Amino acid sequence: MYEIQYSKNAAKRLDNKIIKEYIRLIQAAILEKLSVDPFLYGSALKGDWKGHYKLRVGTYRIVYRIDVPNKIVRIVAIDHRRMVYNVWMLKSNNIDK
Repeated sequence: MYEIQYSKNAAKRLDNKIIKEYIRLIQAAILEKLSVDPFLYGSALKGDWKGHYKLRVGTYRIVYRIDVPNKIVRIVAIDHRRMVYNVWMLKSNNIDK
């Protein structure tokens, strides 16, 4: 099993900005998929997001990094698919590349 860690902004988005009906679905996906096998259920990203993976949950995306030696999944962004990949988010949320 992988340990799940949230960036401050990902945790804030999950608490405040996401429609309540999706929060349960997102939390279930994190628990049932990312903590079990983040490589199997996610897809590798390219470009500015190289080294990150995404998991689709309805119209929302969970963007995360995997620390294989320590078995940690660090969730760096959770947002609607139209917003999650914005370069502005990358800079303003201090997402580490």
